[in-house]
Amino acid sequence: MLTKLNIPNYATYYDGIVLEKDSPPKRQGKAFRMNLGELHYCQVMVAVIDDFNPGTMWEMGHFYPKPVIAYTSMPNRGLNVMLAESVYAFANGKKELTEILSQLDELILHPSKFTESLRLKVKTER
Repeated sequence: MLTKLNIPNYATYYDGIVLEKDSPPKRQGKAFRMNLGELHYCQVMVAVIDDFNPGTMWEMGHFYPKPVIAYTSMPNRGLNVMLAESVYAFANGKKELTEILSQLDELILHPSKFTESLRLKVKTER
């Protein structure tokens, strides 16, 4: 979706790094370092949380306080309190993500001014 909107994005598999359960430690370390480097370079993160991947959760925490947009395609998915309080926006579905991404320039240029009126309601899981 980001590519279709001409928004630069990154994933380690773009560089040919695909980890399997039995990937050797050297390959795992390379993937970690490459991913960490990209996290430091990025201005905004769009985190897909459909499967609550532990790596994605770690990345979201590490990226804070820079802007994180949490995205899910799963209806009625919520966020736990730590994620809910740390994301700039939560998009449930492509329509909401498109709405948020249409304001991406404002988020990058003025993250502290990304007001509550621009945020979509964040649901917390109970």
